[in-house]
Amino acid sequence: MQKTTVIIIPGGGYDHRSARESGPVADVFADYGYETHILDYPVAPVRYPAQINALAQVISDLRHGDIEAGRQWRRIYLLGFSAGGHLAASYCTYWRELFGGDIYRPDGQILCYPVISSGKYAHRQSFINLLGEDAQPGLFDKLSVEKHVNSGVPRTFIWHCLADESVPAENSMLYAQALREFGIEAELHLFSGGRHGISLGTAQSARDEGDICPQAAVWTSLAHEWISAENRIRK
Repeated sequence: MQKTTVIIIPGGGYDHRSARESGPVADVFADYGYETHILDYPVAPVRYPAQINALAQVISDLRHGDIEAGRQWRRIYLLGFSAGGHLAASYCTYWRELFGGDIYRPDGQILCYPVISSGKYAHRQSFINLLGEDAQPGLFDKLSVEKHVNSGVPRTFIWHCLADESVPAENSMLYAQALREFGIEAELHLFSGGRHGISLGTAQSARDEGDICPQAAVWTSLAHEWISAENRIRK
């Protein structure tokens, strides 16, 4: 049976890595039957491209492990929150250009209230932490990933809370629209209520009651079904 690995990429504005978007999420997806891996990527003051290189290394290591064991390559899904969603989407945009061979290819991405755009709806501090105050404007544009969708981007699942005041839901809407225009399979869920950084949306990952959002908490089962549907097709 082909193995499926979910690489969890916690958010934190490229300033830190959120524990609430790490272990509790891994537990839920492990219960669904996936192998999980939490990406311990570098944060500020370490700048781009160290983060995307760290993700590429993990994917390469996992797939080379499959080769050495003489088994079929595993399917790899990226699961990113907030700035971790930006890292996932950036990798899915540039993996082919930066790293080449199919060993680096992700099979899909799940983006949870992701930072996407460096434009009008930007979470500016995430880009500053990633690139530095003095980065060239062209680099901010390059990493505004809704502008650079290409055929290397895999199928994508996105969810966002409409009440998010830190990373506006327009980030997800812009990306979903760009994927649609390019013909990339995408599924977008917008939930009422909620706020930024709710992780699972349940008590399991909550900082306080404000993180508990029953409307959005269904996202894990929706994402599991989304992965499972593709895996059934591939068998």
